Amino acid sequence: MQRTVGLVAAGALVGVLISALGTMSIGADTGAGPERTRTQLDSRAARAMPPEPPPAITYVPPEGGASAPKGEKEGKTTKGACTVDPSYHDKDTSGMTSSAAQAWTKAKEEATSKGVTLCAHEAKRSVAQQKAEFDEALERYGGDRSLAEKYVLPPAKSLHVSGLAVDVQPRASAAWLERTAGALGWCRRYANEPWHFEYHKDYASSGCPALKPHP
Repeated sequence: MQRTVGLVAAGALVGVLISALGTMSIGADTGAGPERTRTQLDSRAARAMPPEPPPAITYVPPEGGASAPKGEKEGKTTKGACTVDPSYHDKDTSGMTSSAAQAWTKAKEEATSKGVTLCAHEAKRSVAQQKAEFDEALERYGGDRSLAEKYVLPPAKSLHVSGLAVDVQPRASAAWLERTAGALGWCRRYANEPWHFEYHKDYASSGCPALKPHP
């Protein structure tokens, strides 16, 4: 009798073990166990990784923007747009002083003969226009006047208002004018503004003065 009970108990134990092994096998076949472990490891690794730094903020001086002329439509060049790059203007320079306007006309003719197109993205500005530009820069730089003046001058200091400055675009055209080294009466004046040129009659004979770091 005792032997029979023992055999029954042993059989029951074997059945439990077989059932347990079957459950483990199913878990292994489905990948549920390893998948949970992998997910946990991935989650821990993600928490351990430092967050990515925010992208650097680059401030673009207002005078250096490449805003398209109003009315610009894709595939078309509107009146007043630079013919070689419609993202820039080519403004009328008749508001300059007569000597500067003549020198600009001569520079454009010389450039054309070399296969280069000079566009006057900005030329003569009124006091109100220059003040608006300066006020925008002042707001952009948190009211710091000295910092704002590194990018846009107030009306009293601007040669755009005086009719003796032009912002040349596109950049390759400005680089060509810079290489003339003042021979055409125009010189780049600021290291942080490769587009900004100023006129002086003496540049043709004396060459360009050293660049200033900023206005």
